[in-house]
Amino acid sequence: MRARPGLLSAAIGFGFLAAFVVGPVLWVVGGAWWGAASAGSLAGTLTEPVTVRAAENSLLQGALGAAGAVALGLPAGIALGRYRLPGRPLLLGVLLVAFLLPNLVMVEGVTTLFGPSAGLGAYLPGLRPLSTGLPGIVVVDTLYNAPIVALLTALGISTADRRLEESVAVLGGGPWERFRRVWGPPALAGASAAATLTFALSALAFAAPIALGGPAQYTLEARIWSLDQQLVLPSEAQVVAGLGLALLVVPALAYVALVGRLRPRSAGAEPPPRSPSEAGPLGLLAFALLGLLLAAEGAVLGSALARLGEPGTPAAGGGWAAVDLFARPVGSRLGLPTEGALANSAIFAGSAAAIALLVGLALVWATRGWGARARGLASGLPFLSVLVSPIILALSLYVAWGPLLGGASEVWLLIVLSQAAVALPFAVSGLTVALARVPRAVGESAVVLGASPGFAFRDVELPSARRGVAAAALLALAVALGEFTATFFLAPPRFETATVELYRLTEIRWTPEAWALGGILALATAAALGLAAVGGARADR
Repeated sequence: MRARPGLLSAAIGFGFLAAFVVGPVLWVVGGAWWGAASAGSLAGTLTEPVTVRAAENSLLQGALGAAGAVALGLPAGIALGRYRLPGRPLLLGVLLVAFLLPNLVMVEGVTTLFGPSAGLGAYLPGLRPLSTGLPGIVVVDTLYNAPIVALLTALGISTADRRLEESVAVLGGGPWERFRRVWGPPALAGASAAATLTFALSALAFAAPIALGGPAQYTLEARIWSLDQQLVLPSEAQVVAGLGLALLVVPALAYVALVGRLRPRSAGAEPPPRSPSEAGPLGLLAFALLGLLLAAEGAVLGSALARLGEPGTPAAGGGWAAVDLFARPVGSRLGLPTEGALANSAIFAGSAAAIALLVGLALVWATRGWGARARGLASGLPFLSVLVSPIILALSLYVAWGPLLGGASEVWLLIVLSQAAVALPFAVSGLTVALARVPRAVGESAVVLGASPGFAFRDVELPSARRGVAAAALLALAVALGEFTATFFLAPPRFETATVELYRLTEIRWTPEAWALGGILALATAAALGLAAVGGARADR
C-alpha cells in the first residue's frame, strides 16, 4: 500500500513527459521521416540549400553564443560561489531575471543599448554593429545565457566537500591543488552543463534571428516556422524538425548526465564563506567579469524600463506609448486589445504554472527514494522540454493532439500544455531546493508515529516547505509569462499573449509601444521573481 502513492506519482510525472513532450515529438518527427523516406524525398528535403544554411547558422550561433556565455558566466559563477559578496541574493536575482525575461525584451534591450538612436551606440558608433545581424544575435545569446552559466557554476561549487578542502589545505595544498582536487571539478561540471544548455538554446534560437538577422540568419527553429507558417509545407517542416532533434541529441544527453552530478557529496558540502579580501589575482578578475556581466544585464533591463515613458507612435494615438498600448488603434490593428493579450498571458501562464507545479510535485515524490545519481538524472529529464526546442514541441503537440481537440477554438489547451512543459524543469528545480531544506526528521517522525510516507509528504513536509513551494510556483509562472516561441507558433489572434503582441508591434514598426510593452513584461517578471525570492528567504528561516 505504501508503494502505491510513489507509483501513482511516477505515472503522473513521467506520464506527462511521455504524453506531451517525448511521445508527440517522436511520433510526429518519426512519422514524417518515415513518410519522406518512403516517398524518396527525405534526402532532398534535408539537403535543400536554405535548410543546410539554417543548420550551419544553428551550429555557428550555438557555438558563438555558448562561448560568449561561458566566457562571462564562468568567472561570475566562481565569484558568486566562492566568496561572500554583499547583496549576494540581489545579485543572483538580477541574473535570474535576465535569464527569464522574454527573449524579445532582451532583443529590444540590446537594440536600444547598441543601436544608433540611443544608448551607447549613439555616442560610440563602433558599437552599433552589435545591435543587428550575426553580432547582435550573438550578443543577445550571450547576455541571455551567461546568467545560467554563472548560476550552474555557483551551484557546482556549492556541492564541493568543505571538509576535504580543509584537509587539503592542512596538508599543505595551495590554491591550485584545492581547485584541482576539490571545488574545480564540480564547478567545471556545472559550467559544462550550462554550456551544453546554452549551446542548445542558442543553436535553435528563434526571436533574435528573425528580429535582428532576417532570413539570412535563420536557425533551424526559424526555418521550421517558415516552412509551416509562411510556406504552408507542414510535412517538410516536420522533416526539418527531425534534423533539429538530431542536432540536439548529444547536448541533451550531456546536459542530463552533467546535471545528475550536481549533488552534494556530504553533509558538509557547503563551502565556507570567504571574504573578497581573500581573493588573489584570479579572484579579482572574476569579480571584474561579474561586475561587467551585472552591468550589461542591468543596462539591458534599464533600457527596457526607461522606454516606458517614451512618446507613442502617432498612428497609435499620439500620447505616451504606455498609454497608447490600451487605446483603440492598437486593438484594431492587431485584432486583439492589449488588455486582452495581458489577460491571455495571465490565464495561460497561471494554468501552466499550476500544471507544472503539480507534475513537479509528482516527480519529486516519485523519485524521493532513489539514489542521488538517479535523482539527478530524473531532475534533468524535464529539461528535455527546453532542449527539444519550443517550435518542435509546439509543432508536435499541434499535429499529435490538435485533431483530438475539435477545432481552433481549443488551441488554447495546447498553448497551456506547451507553457507547462517549458516551465516544468524550473518548477522541479525550485521544489527540490525547497524540500531539501526541510529536515528529514520531520517526515520520519510522522512515519514513526504511524503515518504513511505519502501522508507524511503531503501533510507534514509540504506544509513545512510551503514558502519554498510558493517560490517554485512563482518561478514557473515567470517562465510561462515570458514564453514566446511555442505560443507564437500556436496562437490565433484571439489567443495571442503579451509576448506575441510585442512581436506584432515590432513587426508593424510601432516601436515605442513595443518598448513600453517590453517594460511591462520586464516588471512582471521581476515582480514574480521578487515574490519568489521573498518566499525562499522566509523558507530559510
